[in-house]
Amino acid sequence: MVYNTTGRPFLGYFCSYVPVEIITAAGFVPYRLTGDKKATTLAYSYVPPNCCSFQRSVLERALRGDFDFLTGIVIPQTCDVMREIFDVWEEYTSYAFYHRLAVPLRVNTPAAVDFFEEELVKLTTALSKISPRKITGETLREAIVTHNRQRQLLQKIAKTRSFSTGLSGREFMELLFRTFRTPPEKSISQLETVLNSVPAEQAEEAEKLRFMVLGSVIDNPEIISLLENGSGMIVADDLCYGRRFYRLQVDTREEPLKALATTYLRKINCPCKFPGERRWEAILEEAQRVSVDGMVFLLQKFCDTHRFEQPDLERKLTASGYPVLVLEIENQTAPETLSTRVQAFTEMLATRRSITGRKERG
Repeated sequence: MVYNTTGRPFLGYFCSYVPVEIITAAGFVPYRLTGDKKATTLAYSYVPPNCCSFQRSVLERALRGDFDFLTGIVIPQTCDVMREIFDVWEEYTSYAFYHRLAVPLRVNTPAAVDFFEEELVKLTTALSKISPRKITGETLREAIVTHNRQRQLLQKIAKTRSFSTGLSGREFMELLFRTFRTPPEKSISQLETVLNSVPAEQAEEAEKLRFMVLGSVIDNPEIISLLENGSGMIVADDLCYGRRFYRLQVDTREEPLKALATTYLRKINCPCKFPGERRWEAILEEAQRVSVDGMVFLLQKFCDTHRFEQPDLERKLTASGYPVLVLEIENQTAPETLSTRVQAFTEMLATRRSITGRKERG
């Protein structure tokens, strides 16, 4: 095992459906796996070109040795690619621990919660065989309290930056990335410092166009920067790396595994889980709260679940009065290739605002 400065080993995981509290309770530091914008070469030997660039990129990093410090990985059953790529990781990488976490397709039923609780028991049992610390009800509760605080701070920062350019969308994304791979108790201290440093809204910020970004995972911060060049600012998101990760609080009064199962299934869901209408309403509520001018879909090429949903969601957003820009991206996408479309969308929104006036905040 490779340890960090806290003396605890790292355990990798994909996706916001993995309860990081269990990893922390077992004595590991949760380390969320992300891709990068480097070219894919090695991974093409194991996955086809029509596999999304996120999965190709993360596998490429593993094959390059970027994640050799990990003790193991947890991969949930979410989209089709995530379901099948577990076998590739198990066969062609060399970690001490692999676990496939089953997540129910329909998440809003009592049976789904019961099923997921059983899966969390299996994860706890499997981790107990290699964990540096015994997993108990007490260690789980301690981890729940810690991660609740971590997510609470992220929510406060997100709310503050909705009305302040003191923290750009790119800076917030990079803050999330650091949070994904930092011991939670250390990240809490860092987040408190950031929260105290974000300034209140200033007059010139009221003139900026306000974007909400929708999609799955974004590994290239330069694409976020592109949206904020000039007259735009990102004030909200519905991303797997963003709001779907930090917009949840686990009930500390319930039995820990039951509370985790309930909370993770009832959080803002991904398009690969049903029903989707609850998330759509949450998107509209957030857009109204922060006075969004326009919606930007950042769709990973070959991400079937988000692509299947996008036309219906786009129609709903348009009917609700929000202009929509759809950008198909890959990890290696050069921002310059998107700049003309972003500029045209920005100019359209500016003209629209000059005619209709800025929306009042909900």
